[in-house]
Amino acid sequence: MRHAYFLLIFVLLGCTVVKPLNNPPTSPAAPEIVQNEPNEAIEVELEVSESQEDSLIFAWGDYYGAYQGLRGKALKRHLHGIIRNHRVISYQQVWEALEFTDQCDSIQDNVVLIYTKRSQSKSQRDRGTSFNYAANGYTLIDSWNREHIWPKSHGFPNERDTAYTDLHHLKPADRSVNSARNTRSFGVAKEIYFDNGGTIPTSCKTSRSDYSWEPSDAVKGDIARMMFYMVVRYEGPAYDLELVDYVVPNNNKLPILGKLSTLLEWHRNDPVDSRERNRNALIFERYQGNRNPFIDHPEFVDLIWN
Repeated sequence: MRHAYFLLIFVLLGCTVVKPLNNPPTSPAAPEIVQNEPNEAIEVELEVSESQEDSLIFAWGDYYGAYQGLRGKALKRHLHGIIRNHRVISYQQVWEALEFTDQCDSIQDNVVLIYTKRSQSKSQRDRGTSFNYAANGYTLIDSWNREHIWPKSHGFPNERDTAYTDLHHLKPADRSVNSARNTRSFGVAKEIYFDNGGTIPTSCKTSRSDYSWEPSDAVKGDIARMMFYMVVRYEGPAYDLELVDYVVPNNNKLPILGKLSTLLEWHRNDPVDSRERNRNALIFERYQGNRNPFIDHPEFVDLIWN
């Protein structure tokens, strides 16, 4: 006999540490399934048999199967086979999902923005250019929107592409900071990015010599692990994302992004924390039914790329 099973979400404190809820909002209706990638987007009911419950509660190792001894491409293929099927939500549903996965637990009406780490009201989101922002107490430039950590123009420009709404690489971000990052590769940069027309310094850096973007130290590892997830999850055949060890020029729209060696360094210097683990669990349990293996097993990064 099978029955639905949902893991307990641990309640931790602090907006910049983790964002679980003391009183989670009511679960949304089951998302619409979008079947655009052959044999990839499937409905996941999040059901487990009684014999599986103990392994799901106490060890995620069983979720990843017999990975011991695998390295490089063999491990990458193995992980792809496990995480490739997930429930696909619509782009409209991403708004509500991010309000839940990235909620500030000390101010539950707020979300925490990825690059600036600002805690901002959920209601102050990007509503297009015709919306009366002044009447609602905020501005378009400081609204928040849906940032694709892996730019959608590099491999999945169509909203019906499975990767377009994959929550494992979508985060709330300040609208103007998101625009400044644009489709830049992640790398070491020298110039501090000043937001709002060059008037407000941020913890992000950009570069005039190449097309790179460097986020704050607090999120470098998080971003690296999202990028690693994307190249394993989207390992063909519909499209194949790859990390390269250089900063990709602005005019290059191939399904590649960099810079691999920098992302590996960020992964090592900014280890997985409870905030990432909690978000990974929320995406698995509430929305997609798949996990980011590099959050559960950070050692997989070196096993694949070193």
